[in-house]
Amino acid sequence: MDNNNIKLGLVSLGCPKNLADLEALMPTIKDHLIVSPKDAEIILLNTCGFLKKSRDEVFENIENFKKKKIILLGCLAGKLKKDIFKKYKQVCAVVSSAHYWEINTIIKYVRKGEKIFAVSNEPEIFEDTRGKILLSPLSHSYIKIAEGCNNKCSYCLIPSLKGRYRSRKMEDILAEVKELVNLGVKEIILVAQDCGCYGIDLFKEKKLAELVEKMARIKGDFWVRILYIYPETIDEKLLKIIASSKKILRYLDIPLQHGDPGILKKMNRPDNIKKTLEKINKIRKILPGITLSGTYSRRKFVNSKVKANLRAFMTTFNFKVLPLLLTTNLIFMRVSFVSITILFCSC
Repeated sequence: MDNNNIKLGLVSLGCPKNLADLEALMPTIKDHLIVSPKDAEIILLNTCGFLKKSRDEVFENIENFKKKKIILLGCLAGKLKKDIFKKYKQVCAVVSSAHYWEINTIIKYVRKGEKIFAVSNEPEIFEDTRGKILLSPLSHSYIKIAEGCNNKCSYCLIPSLKGRYRSRKMEDILAEVKELVNLGVKEIILVAQDCGCYGIDLFKEKKLAELVEKMARIKGDFWVRILYIYPETIDEKLLKIIASSKKILRYLDIPLQHGDPGILKKMNRPDNIKKTLEKINKIRKILPGITLSGTYSRRKFVNSKVKANLRAFMTTFNFKVLPLLLTTNLIFMRVSFVSITILFCSC
């Protein structure tokens, strides 16, 4: 690389879906060198806006890079206003996902000292990119199969941040899986706000079962993990396909949220605990030994009844509760790329 190459530092906050977005974005950037943030000329700060704690972390990172030129990407970018340029002189561009295809040009303008505010409403369809640069170890890779959410949970900002649920084309997902397997990736992790809703917009019905069944037919030494799926979207067809394939892990990450009907109702979540337990029993019947994981709120209990309901729910679930999961907030990851192996997937 010559001296004209832009030295980019990458900082990705939030969930694996955010990391998948950044990996899909990177092939569109030309003439760049990824370096440690402290050695970078421009920082791509991939933001998360889901919780106040997440938003606070974004601004903490902005403060930490006062001597850099920062381009803000990710969930929070779409909610920011132009006045951020006055408050933080180091912020040179704000780019929502609808403008990711322009990132190469935006970086060049930022390098020249210009300020860019490229923020628009979320697209109505899943906008795919042709390529992917792996920023995680070769052992695994996250594949985003959908964007947005149609639920109206009272506590959640995702619909306002990411728009309505929109599925990625099945052929594009399968092409990416094949490329990753050819590169030597061993674990394919499917991510979306709710993987179980995959296909409801494109096909007018859930198609996750068909998607993973086609993945399992791909030749190679790998397995597939389904991350984040609501209990109400898990059907028998999906469970039987998981049971019949050695390539689909017997693992489901289910957001439980809570075990008290009153609290769930306030959260605008399905509050029929009996149905939830019946679904878990059905899962365990079809998939004996399956590993189920999930998160739930541990905020201060309203009263002893709520506490008792939650305890009874978890006991009936027969869960082993880990301290890591007993948090007020969801677990978020912060990835700062210093030394990485980059592999290009021309999916």
